[in-house]
Amino acid sequence: MAITPFERSMIKDHLDRFDLKYVIDDDGDYRVDFSQSEETGVDITFWLTAEGTNEDIFVVRAIGNVAVPKTIWPQVVWACNQWNLEKRYPKAYLMLPSDTDELFGQVHLEGQFPLSAGVTQPILDEFLTTIISTSFAFWEWVRENGVLDQGDGTEPASND
Repeated sequence: MAITPFERSMIKDHLDRFDLKYVIDDDGDYRVDFSQSEETGVDITFWLTAEGTNEDIFVVRAIGNVAVPKTIWPQVVWACNQWNLEKRYPKAYLMLPSDTDELFGQVHLEGQFPLSAGVTQPILDEFLTTIISTSFAFWEWVRENGVLDQGDGTEPASND
C-alpha cells in the first residue's frame, strides 16, 4: 500500500468502516461519543483533528465527563503522572480552568501522530484504534484504583 498525504477523509474512512457514529464540527473536526460502560464508569468524547500549520498532525483527544474537584487535583495529577510513567498511550493530564478559583478541572487524554511524510490507511487505523482502546483502559484503571475517590487531596488513593 502506498504512502499518501494525510487527509481528514482518512479519519472519516476509519469511522465509517468501524461503523462509529460521529459528528463533524464547523472546523472539520470529528467527534465520537461513547456512553458510560460498567468498566469505565464515564461517558467519553473523542475529538479527532488535523492540526499544525499544514494540518498534518493527527490528534486524538479523549475527554471523560468527570468534573474533577479542586480538593483532589493533587491526587489526580499524581495518577496522570503515574499512568504516563507506566503506559505509552494515551498521554494523560489534568486540564485546569484558566481561572484557578474555579472548583473543577477535567482529565484529558491525548495521542498525536505527525504525518508530514504521509501515511497509509492501515497505519492511521492502528494509531486511532490504539488511542481509543487505551483511553478506555485509562478510565478502567482510574476506576479500579479509586483515583477519583474523595479524599483530602494531599496524596494519591491507596491501593490497599
